[in-house]
Amino acid sequence: NLKYISGYPGSAAESYAKENNIAFKSIKPAAATVTFVSNGEIIESRTVDIGAKLGELPSASAEPGKTLVGWTDSEGKTVSSDTVVTGDMTFTANWAECKVKDFSFAFSENVYTGVPLSEFGSGITVTYDNGDTAKLTSGYTVSPSEFSSAGQKNVTVSFGGSSKTFSVKVFRSMIVEMSLLNVPEKAVYKVNEVPDFSAIRISATYNSGRTAVLTPTSFEY
Repeated sequence: NLKYISGYPGSAAESYAKENNIAFKSIKPAAATVTFVSNGEIIESRTVDIGAKLGELPSASAEPGKTLVGWTDSEGKTVSSDTVVTGDMTFTANWAECKVKDFSFAFSENVYTGVPLSEFGSGITVTYDNGDTAKLTSGYTVSPSEFSSAGQKNVTVSFGGSSKTFSVKVFRSMIVEMSLLNVPEKAVYKVNEVPDFSAIRISATYNSGRTAVLTPTSFEY
């Protein structure tokens, strides 16, 4: 006659012992480390008894426009809260790209002629079909890239396979301040001698806040 049966809690051995009125001695299961990784970073590490179920899966912070679709093991198999832990295991988050529902466009400051639109802090706000929104400063195109004349203008922005047109007021770019950086070494010329002003450099500040160094080819003298 058996005096007792040893086994893991919840095992078939324990069930047999109870059914046959045999004493049962519980063996503490060996523990394993279960690690959850998202985008290359460990977001959770837990200790679970070998033979036990994985339990509740963690949530993971997603980048805007992405949705967590599940966790997979090292073999690429999808796991669940009922997955049995067999040893140290690592699970990886799997993300799905959301569809772009809409986007809007705006400049963070005034737009001026002759200056690339990219210098005015342009950006788009994207709304995805899962409700997420994100501010993007790249990954889209703007046409035209700059304006040569002032007034109310249209800008076409393309992103995610679609294009939208927005209206923007463009101001004329003007110099508001100048200073002489350097002058030609020769300052005295003879009658009928052609002066050489090629060494002149002027620092110019525009109403847009942009600065530039002007050479004689940029101004009249």
